[in-house]
Amino acid sequence: MRKISFWEKVEIIYTLFFCYFGVILVFLIKFFFKVQFSLPGETLLISLFTAFGAFYVFPRVFGIPFGEVSLKVFFLKSGLYPTKAMLFYIFLGFLLAALSLTGMAFGSFFSGYPFLGFQQLDTTQFVKSINPAFWNELFFRVILVVLLLEFMTAKRWIILIVSLLFTLTQIRGFSFDHFLSLSSIFLTSILLCIFVYRTNSLYGVITFQYLNLSLTPLFHRLPSTARLDQYFLFYSSYWIALGLGVLIVIYGTKLFSIKPNHIVYQRAGVWDDENLI
Repeated sequence: MRKISFWEKVEIIYTLFFCYFGVILVFLIKFFFKVQFSLPGETLLISLFTAFGAFYVFPRVFGIPFGEVSLKVFFLKSGLYPTKAMLFYIFLGFLLAALSLTGMAFGSFFSGYPFLGFQQLDTTQFVKSINPAFWNELFFRVILVVLLLEFMTAKRWIILIVSLLFTLTQIRGFSFDHFLSLSSIFLTSILLCIFVYRTNSLYGVITFQYLNLSLTPLFHRLPSTARLDQYFLFYSSYWIALGLGVLIVIYGTKLFSIKPNHIVYQRAGVWDDENLI
């Protein structure tokens, strides 16, 4: 590991900022112009603003993280370019989401706060989950990892650092329950980084995150009056599911070994444009 330069620190800060660029911009528009948007309209605006940052400002203005490259090369290097294995990775994402949600279901049951039922779901949650499921994965699971690879070589440490940074952005309080929730977010982030590392694709992790975020309202949040053993049962079931998910990703990708178009987790300058097409 070498010393990180000033501009590399700036690039990391840019990455953390632009992940929420659309959210910040829409908030400022609503605040200063006193306008309100429907949920689909606000989701679309956030997505458009963030897409402008991710797909134009980053590759063409800042050259982050792959240098000044075309949009096609940016998609290929970031794991967004469609491949023959894409459907298999999406299936893996479905499988991991089903496993994690099953872990939540067992946790709810054993802690005494059972499954709430599908009546708790509405289109609002499905719409709200679109942006974080896509943009968090692109910025944290790819762009930030590639930036860190410029001065670090141990991918396991990079995955831990990225997962910690992602967890820090999710802090909403300081209760014991929230601490356990943040621990779950940290472990989930590790699983997602391993998923990208093994598949060289973002489609599986986007599928996993979208389903996880959309269907989480099916389960109770433990009240502050819950006992310690209830907290343990609730969260440990989910953590076990995440551990099984890691094994499924590792052995599933070994069993169906598919040569990738590009290795996502490598230093930005390894391949030139002509090698990618």
